[in-house]
Amino acid sequence: MPDDGREADHQESGDEDMRFVALRFVYALDDGRYLLALPRSVRAEITRHLEDLRQMLLSDTDDPRLVRLFPGAYTDDPESEAEYQRLMRGDLIESRLAAFDTVERTMAEDVVTEADLHQWLQALNAIRLMLAMIIGIDDDEYRVSRLDPRYATYRVYVLLTELLHDVSSALRAGGALDQR
Repeated sequence: MPDDGREADHQESGDEDMRFVALRFVYALDDGRYLLALPRSVRAEITRHLEDLRQMLLSDTDDPRLVRLFPGAYTDDPESEAEYQRLMRGDLIESRLAAFDTVERTMAEDVVTEADLHQWLQALNAIRLMLAMIIGIDDDEYRVSRLDPRYATYRVYVLLTELLHDVSSALRAGGALDQR
């Protein structure tokens, strides 16, 4: 067991440049709440990226790094797509900002509610999608060498991927995803 008390699942990453023992960061508790076993460094990284993403959303939603946050509905019909984006973009921004607010409000907490954890899921996914655009990731098999200047960003992307998996697993273990 790791020194910080979190349970290791003893699986190594398949990336030769990035071997690590995967640790669980999120646990379902018996009372319907969830334990966030996140180191301060991970919390700080999430906070930094949330602040950056919030600034981007509030200043220029046409920034190419945000394209995956506004998925298209009518890719074969530009006129319908423009109307869809005009109608939905504001709601998507509002929803993301509300999720960011929840994460920021609960960042120092070790235990959160199911509703809070769903907001964490949305916020973490938004950061991950933005990082994927920055790095240029277009599929699940994408890898970045340690020598690549994007490697630090890639490491955060991989961490968020693992964290999203943990959040989903915890929600499933707590019964939250089975009820939806």
